[in-house]
Amino acid sequence: MTATMPGTPDGPTQPPPAAPPLGGSGWGTPSAPPKLLRRSRTNRYGVGVCGGLGEYFGVDPVIFRVVLAVLAVFGGAGVLLYLLLWLAIPEEGTADAALDRGIAELRRRKIPFGVAAAVVIILVWVVGFSWWTPHSLIPALIVGAIVLVLLSRRESSAPLAPPVPNPAAGPPTVDEPWPSPPSPESAGSSSQLREWIAESRLRSRRRRERSFPVRIAVLGALVAVIGTLGLIDLVHGVPLALYFWLSGAILVAGLLVGLALRRTPWSLTVLLLPVVVGLVAFGTSSTSLHDGWGKRTYKPASVSSMDDSYKLAFGQTTVDLRQVSTVDQAKRVKFQVGAGELKLFIPRSLPVVVHSDVHIGAVSENGEVVDSGNNFSHDTTTASSSSAPTLVIDATVTDGAVTIELVD
Repeated sequence: MTATMPGTPDGPTQPPPAAPPLGGSGWGTPSAPPKLLRRSRTNRYGVGVCGGLGEYFGVDPVIFRVVLAVLAVFGGAGVLLYLLLWLAIPEEGTADAALDRGIAELRRRKIPFGVAAAVVIILVWVVGFSWWTPHSLIPALIVGAIVLVLLSRRESSAPLAPPVPNPAAGPPTVDEPWPSPPSPESAGSSSQLREWIAESRLRSRRRRERSFPVRIAVLGALVAVIGTLGLIDLVHGVPLALYFWLSGAILVAGLLVGLALRRTPWSLTVLLLPVVVGLVAFGTSSTSLHDGWGKRTYKPASVSSMDDSYKLAFGQTTVDLRQVSTVDQAKRVKFQVGAGELKLFIPRSLPVVVHSDVHIGAVSENGEVVDSGNNFSHDTTTASSSSAPTLVIDATVTDGAVTIELVD
């Protein structure tokens, strides 16, 4: 009797091992797919926001439609929230929302993240935090929209873990390959923002490296010009406006040269802000640092003893004419203050005409504001007769106030 070996063509064959049941031991239990927030394709009256919210939370979408409609009455809050959700929540069957596609387009056009973030902040402030906003409703809705955005991104923040193989079950067969981990491309689009920020930082660093020679040249020119003006100012006096005009010219010239060389030092544009503010404030001032600062008080005994001109760069100038009894001869005196206050004490019996010229500020008489604004003039007079000798005071204040006290 010839024995047959198992596994030979003539011998009995062993039945193949049964495959482990799906969901049992062997290849591990696959995790249930996470619940994703998506805009509905079927239950929709607009772009499917309310339908998607209803499906996600398991409630009637009509509830969300009513809530948004009511919020739309309060300053358009419901409309704003609906738009935010449309931008942030992907449509059913897709992984990218309109916001993701917008980020991808900005990345393609190489728009810096900082520029886009600044525009968004300005828009949110104007739309959501302006004076017409009803109480704190808009900020609360923005916070709620952020929470919903995080829910809609759960797919990328918590991807499915690959099933864990069971060593006791043996290696996988040809028909059952080892499950592969998720690829970076399948991780969703939430990483676009981080990649965009990283790309913007890299480009910014490269721009700074390329523009370094131009930036150093512009800063060197600024230091040299401002230092030279300061030395001249100490000796003879230089109008404050000249500092800002020359600084602005150097900055603009440096930016233009950088543009021509494709090495624009954009970081220097920050310096344009104080230059513009300085030009607005002191662009018409003829006072200088040589004129000094602080408090100065003048108490002339007569009109003839007064100088023709008085100047102060920053501070308060007080002119007390209460010791002057008469105007023995017609005289014109000019007082100039760069930034501060010019205070005049004038007896009502003294024939005086005050011609106030203010760039930015106000004119007050006996504690009451009689004129204010930008680039205006105001006349105050105590002269009763045009034939009598009169003291004319030209009060020029670039930024500040002219205060006139008429005393008996």
